[in-house]
Order: sequence, then structure tokens, then C-alpha cells
Amino acid sequence: MKSEYTSILLPGFEYKEIKGAVNPNKIGMKLDDEEELLKKRLGELKNLMSKEFDISVPDMRWEKKRNDFIEIMKSIS
Repeated sequence: MKSEYTSILLPGFEYKEIKGAVNPNKIGMKLDDEEELLKKRLGELKNLMSKEFDISVPDMRWEKKRNDFIEIMKSIS
């Protein structure tokens, strides 16, 4: 069975460590990636979820929450 998914790796994990049913070659995101790449990947995830659940988030609110989240990830990596 084929399902849509996005791999999200916690700080300190690498794609090569993924084993099992999840394809490590499918592009996902690492929460300790370079900031601009992480912003891009989080935006892609937001867009997929917005489309799937037919919701929208105001851009200013999204950017604030995204940036807060990135700062938290930096503090634990």
C-alpha cells in the first residue's frame, strides 16, 4: 500500500539511520538542517497539510510560529 509521508529527523539523526518501511532516499527534513533549507521544508510541509485538510494559516502567523519552532530546535541541537 502506498501512502504519502514526510520524514522528519530529530536533531542528531541522519537519513542513513532510517531503516524499515520508510524510504531514506525520499526527501524529508532534518530539524537541525541549515536554517534556510529548514524554512523551505517546513513551508512545503505546511502547504501539503493546508491542502490536505483544506485550511489556511495567515502568513505572518505562520512565519512567527515557524521561526519560534526553529529557535527551539537550535537550542536542543
